[in-house]
Amino acid sequence: MRRDKFLAIHEFFRKQYHTDLDGNVRILIVEDDRKLARQLKKGLDEQSHSVDVAFDGHEGLAAAQLGEFDVLVLDVMLPGMDGFSIVRPPMDSNRTDLNNS
Repeated sequence: MRRDKFLAIHEFFRKQYHTDLDGNVRILIVEDDRKLARQLKKGLDEQSHSVDVAFDGHEGLAAAQLGEFDVLVLDVMLPGMDGFSIVRPPMDSNRTDLNNS
């Protein structure tokens, strides 16, 4: 990557998230494998990031809605609710389902 493009991307993230790419980032890990979640958290903590962990889909959704996270690290296959459902916006009840039209 050309240096000027790298610097432009770095500046974008600094302004967008009020942090440097090297700075403290708020991260939510949603992972039901507790050993893997602890290893991820330990590695990210060592890089001076602020890391929260949830162990199932419902707990992850609640944490994501309450916290102000810069990054979500989601397992796809979670108990209670899959990782896609955590980030997928709810269906608008007024919207017509294309499959039933």
